Amino acid sequence: MLHPPPFPARAIREATREGRTYRFRTTTADGVTERTAEFRDVTEDGVRVIGQNFGPNGEPLGDPRSAPVTWADLESHATYQADHTRVETTEVTVPAGTFSAWLYIVEEDTSEGLKVTRAWFAPELPGAPVKHVVELDGQLRSTMELVTHENPESAPSTEDPSPGEEDSDA
Repeated sequence: MLHPPPFPARAIREATREGRTYRFRTTTADGVTERTAEFRDVTEDGVRVIGQNFGPNGEPLGDPRSAPVTWADLESHATYQADHTRVETTEVTVPAGTFSAWLYIVEEDTSEGLKVTRAWFAPELPGAPVKHVVELDGQLRSTMELVTHENPESAPSTEDPSPGEEDSDA
């Protein structure tokens, strides 16, 4: 059984405008990189995401990559096994600012050891987590943090009282 995701596909769709762009910084043992994800060709069914990776000095790493995705695909990126997941309400500070957040803590026994994933989702930014941390047997493996977020034209705010709950008018 899956734990309800923080945002249903509909909420991600309603919050996404043409040109919405995230910039994330990821730190691993290999160093620091940044990645942008720009949303284009927004429709009721999905969106085209253009991703670009950047090196530690801001230099592009390879060519931008473009892929069509559905809103359900984006929702599924934040689905976790219910019996391995707990959710807390907290606050998180990342380069893009300080956010109230739902912290998803996922603990899984893997062949490599105990994997703990922590993902902070800001209710005011339906979509990707603003911070994502992975540890394996207590050792930090990766940290991803939101650096900037742009969304042309103000998107309607979501006032969901808790993660994964649908509005009654759906």
